[in-house]
Amino acid sequence: LATVAAPVAGGCYGAGAGEALRAEPPPDAYAAEIPFVREEWLLVDVDVAGARGKFIVDTGSGVTVVDPSLVAGLGLEGAGVVRVRDFEGRRKAHDVLVAPELEIGGLVYRDVGLVAVDLSLFSDLACVPVAGILGQNVLAQGVFELDPAAGVIRLASTAAGLEARPGGIAIPLVPPAVAAGVASPVRTLIPRPFTLDTGSSGSITVDRRTLRGLEIRRAATVRGLTRSGLGGISEGRVTYFTWPERPLAGLEVAGVPAAGGVGSNTIGLGVLMAYVLRLDARAARAELWPLRELGRVSAGFGLGLHFDGDAVIVASLVDGGPAAAAGVRVGDRLARIGERVVDAMTTSDRCRVARDFGGGAAVELELVGERGPYTVSLRRAEVLD
Repeated sequence: LATVAAPVAGGCYGAGAGEALRAEPPPDAYAAEIPFVREEWLLVDVDVAGARGKFIVDTGSGVTVVDPSLVAGLGLEGAGVVRVRDFEGRRKAHDVLVAPELEIGGLVYRDVGLVAVDLSLFSDLACVPVAGILGQNVLAQGVFELDPAAGVIRLASTAAGLEARPGGIAIPLVPPAVAAGVASPVRTLIPRPFTLDTGSSGSITVDRRTLRGLEIRRAATVRGLTRSGLGGISEGRVTYFTWPERPLAGLEVAGVPAAGGVGSNTIGLGVLMAYVLRLDARAARAELWPLRELGRVSAGFGLGLHFDGDAVIVASLVDGGPAAAAGVRVGDRLARIGERVVDAMTTSDRCRVARDFGGGAAVELELVGERGPYTVSLRRAEVLD
């Protein structure tokens, strides 16, 4: 919660997806280890019909998404239109393309359905160009494994192609298993499972109905713009809280920061990066092996940022947080971070510095708002009551 905004989830599912769900795995038994880099999400190198780019690894997305700029001029076959449901349940029509080949880690998948979507928002947040989102139509063809300690994901045709690991936490996947969902600890009229979602950059997110069923003791309200992956930017209100004393999918996550009231139910990278995660859709089973203690920090500066071209804008504020108490307002533009002038930074530096203000305990900011330029000195503080 250094700079606070709604965690972004890239997950999306197609309504009547048809061709968008296509993907033929390698014909023979396979296993591959693919290194990732962590830039907001997990990014891996993917080749689509000869065009190479960084793709987000997203177990919360039923389809694979490509930015049209990556495949422009390749002459990929069109396969109609699909209405994609984003993280918040909103649907929007997108073109579907079919790539004759998609290669990752030496594995070649054929006749892969791709949903064409402008991913510039993801590039802004990742601080590097994002060319696509690698979804479950590819990842769930076999067994998927995330190994944060080794900095790799692994794809194998069966679990036999992966290292045998004793002592894991076994969790059944609810139907359809390809959606990587686990049962919710909150009973609702319509079951609302939690997705084991590597496309969610936060720790835990919950929808409004699930939020109402939790016993929350420490919380804060964030107002302003919220971000929800393919849904883009919208105005809203998010409740930040720490997860109560209630196990989630067999995991002890009490005290872990969570966000509720916007989007869907997800267990994101803030939790999953503390485990080796293995997903086997055919066996309808997930298994997790602990690597480290979960982060339970809820201190921050109490503001979220949005990148609008070369400008860095205050997108959201925690009620009563350090930034709001200092007079910062939603919509104000960031002019200086410490000694660094925002306009003089490269796009990549601007993104990385603004992401966490260097990770320090305090920061001086110069901003420009309706009342002109002003300077504030902020210190990290507990933002949850």
